[in-house]
This record gives sequence, C-alpha cells and structure tokens, in this order.
Amino acid sequence: MDGSDKPSAPQTGRAIVGALRELLAAVDLRPSYVLVGHSLGGLYANLFARLYPQEVRGVVLVEAAHPKDVEALGAHRSPLTRVVQRIVDIPGAIFGRNAFLEVEFVGETAREIANAGPFPDVPVAVVTGGKSPPTFLMSAAAREIRLANQRDLLTLSRHTRQFVAEKSGHFPQITEPAVVAQAILSIVGSAPPAVGRR
Repeated sequence: MDGSDKPSAPQTGRAIVGALRELLAAVDLRPSYVLVGHSLGGLYANLFARLYPQEVRGVVLVEAAHPKDVEALGAHRSPLTRVVQRIVDIPGAIFGRNAFLEVEFVGETAREIANAGPFPDVPVAVVTGGKSPPTFLMSAAAREIRLANQRDLLTLSRHTRQFVAEKSGHFPQITEPAVVAQAILSIVGSAPPAVGRR
C-alpha cells in the first residue's frame, strides 16, 4: 500500500503473521479464519495455521510458494531470469535497499515453518496455474519442481483438493477469478462452524 510505513524490523514470517493478527484484532474480526494466501502469502498462511491452529477454519493456497521453492528453483533459474534479477537489483545498489523487506527473509520464513509444528487438520484448497511460463523465464526443470511442490502442498492435511486454473499462470485470481472463488467457497462450505463473532 502506498501509504504504508516502510518496515523498520526484519519482515520474517513470524513478524508478518503477528502484524496480521494485530490488524484482525484492531478491526474486531475474531477467529476462526479462512486464510487465503497467494504466492509468498502462501508461506504466511502456512505458518499462521501452524502457530495458531485453533484460529484457523481452512486455508486456500493460490499459486502459493512452497517452503522448498526458493532453494530448489534457485538452482534452475533461466539465463534471462538471472539477467533480469541483476537489472532489478540496480536501483537498490545505487540508492540503497530496505534490508527489512519480506523478500529478504523467505529462507528464514521457510525455517520458521519447519520449526512451527504440524499443520492442523483443516480443509485446504490448492489453486495451481495450468499455463507454463515461457522457458526463457522458467526452465522446464524448474517448472517440474514447482509442480511437484504444488502437489506436495496437498499433503498438508487429510482434507485437501487441488484446483487447476488451466488458462492461468501465476495470477489465477486475475485471469480466472471464478476458479479461485470456487476454491474459497469449497473451503467455507467444508470448514467446521466458526467460533466467536463473525
């Protein structure tokens, strides 16, 4: 958000989950919650559910990051992706970068997930984009790792379902919002009754 303050402390998963819980309390929205996490937000939903299982009714992971994605995919970046990353890094090198941004702590967040205890046995929907990115952006090997990690997210709970957005890449909420809405409604419909005021 344009009006948000820049972070002044490391934005690890625990920090972000803590900020989200503060926000929910500030607007008096009480548990239990259906968490929806896209991309990197999937890591935070994963961590939230492990840290506060009693507050979670279900989780929807939309083209969500897997804790193993960064390490596995980093070794399979395409040459163009490496060049683009160097270009993106130029402004930060010249003007200084905010070392507290969440993208700087993805590895730490993955470790927090590994140490946070088991994922609760709540309904989970995994929305995966069916379109492969061009190979100059993601190699075929990286795509296979990504798809394997998406399938692994289905092992989080005994109550999981995958939704494949066939016409979408990384942003199915934009290109096929009906698929994402269907996934969310499937969780709302299968989750146990809410606790507290809605």
